[in-house]
Amino acid sequence: MPRQKRFTIRYLIIAVCVAVIAISGTLTTVASATSISAVPYTDFASPSGATPAIQCTKKPAERSGAWACIDTSSVATPSVSPDATPSRSVFCDNHGCWTVFNDFFAEFNTTTITYGIGAKVLGNEHILIEWHLTGAQTVASPVQSRNSNYTVNTIFSGALYNGAVGKANGGSLVHSCGPNTRPAASASYLVSYPGGCNLYDNHNYDHNMVIETSWKLSGYEGYWWAYQRSPVMHAPDKAIYRFSTASALPGSYAAAGYNG
Repeated sequence: MPRQKRFTIRYLIIAVCVAVIAISGTLTTVASATSISAVPYTDFASPSGATPAIQCTKKPAERSGAWACIDTSSVATPSVSPDATPSRSVFCDNHGCWTVFNDFFAEFNTTTITYGIGAKVLGNEHILIEWHLTGAQTVASPVQSRNSNYTVNTIFSGALYNGAVGKANGGSLVHSCGPNTRPAASASYLVSYPGGCNLYDNHNYDHNMVIETSWKLSGYEGYWWAYQRSPVMHAPDKAIYRFSTASALPGSYAAAGYNG
């Protein structure tokens, strides 16, 4: 689908979601940080499960167990959005690029996430996330995954955190969304999180939203995962939240690993 058409459809979806929320309340699942850490596909709640950096510095032939590693040899290139250019600020590292287009629109685009077991490389994963703010509402949509391998399932989940810049583990959990399981997909097929993650909170000054993408392969018990947090949004009145710069990230802002 052409990018312009995809964005037009996306904004129609966002408009409908905001209208529904205004009428019937927020589309949220409330959970505590303790309870969510025990839920599958919420590895962002326990980032210690990420593949150790020392494992990823080794060549695949020297690795052990299951792993997911960021490609440190490449740096992501910010995508060009037809909706809001030029961007206000961009921050890139080996995880990918965070772009803030304006007070209410930010995006993340990954570098290559390579995953495998032992010396065997099984595939690559790429992720795109957009965050849109409307008052105290945060909407992550589109959320898209493209895997180089055939996947049995792709699972999306996320959460809104009360956490300022640099806050350990993103801060404290406010609300969560998902998990949302998508069916099997052929290699390189674009998988999307329908409706995205829509969460509301007007009780804290600082927010960040995390999105986790998990994927399962045939013949393997567990799943590989990667998560990314948005730049921090701030609201001095707890009513209208705004992005500042792309580098204004919370702690534990990105990681990848395997959960078996």
